[in-house]
Amino acid sequence: PCHFTQSDYQHGEIHVWRSDEIVAITPTTSIDLFPIAKAESRPSLHWVGSYRYPSLPYTLEVPLALATPRVTLESETAWTVLSGMQTLNAAIHYQVSDRPIHTLTFKLPLGYDEVVITGDTIMNHRVNGDRIILAFTSPQEGEGRFQISANRRTEDLAEVEAPLIHCPESFAHEGRLAVFAENRFDLSTVDLGSCIPIDANTSLLTSTNQGSNAPRFGFRYRGATPIPATIAITARSARVVAAVQI
Repeated sequence: PCHFTQSDYQHGEIHVWRSDEIVAITPTTSIDLFPIAKAESRPSLHWVGSYRYPSLPYTLEVPLALATPRVTLESETAWTVLSGMQTLNAAIHYQVSDRPIHTLTFKLPLGYDEVVITGDTIMNHRVNGDRIILAFTSPQEGEGRFQISANRRTEDLAEVEAPLIHCPESFAHEGRLAVFAENRFDLSTVDLGSCIPIDANTSLLTSTNQGSNAPRFGFRYRGATPIPATIAITARSARVVAAVQI
């Protein structure tokens, strides 16, 4: 405690504040400290406690820990099945509170490459297996947006998992996926996983889809670790129309 070396007697008040990045646990005080009314508010700070001491010495212990970032996400993804390739384009909106973040990790099914990420807050990214690690230009708090696009080469048609972009670090995530395909393909849902069918025409991305191609169907998913739906992709039989003149 602060004290005057030449004083014979000293009493005073102590006011404890914390920033958003700090979590304060209930202070432990000695019998020489007495709780008093909350002090006048301070901008951008949170009041922890106020005390009066009638004399010296006294003891005040305030356990501290860094707050855990709270990341909330909303995403809209357009997934398109093409001949020999699957593409995805996603728009991500994020909200960060309690503590700023410097990086953010997303997961994609293995096999997607040519990953491109654009956004004013994105400095760079790297791909590690099924994870995309984003680095921001500055510590992020509040809200922001960015876009992710990626391609996956597919030679054989089979059952595949819908690419649910998700973030294991998120506190909450609301995602929507609109499924598109070339006319030569038939698509059907084999297993929903944790996905919920929706009208894909309500997706924000339908205005930027493949030309005038309407989505076949769509899903909504939630949480940090969603279970993807399984989709069967089959090629339609060739249809030959001939006119015979005798």
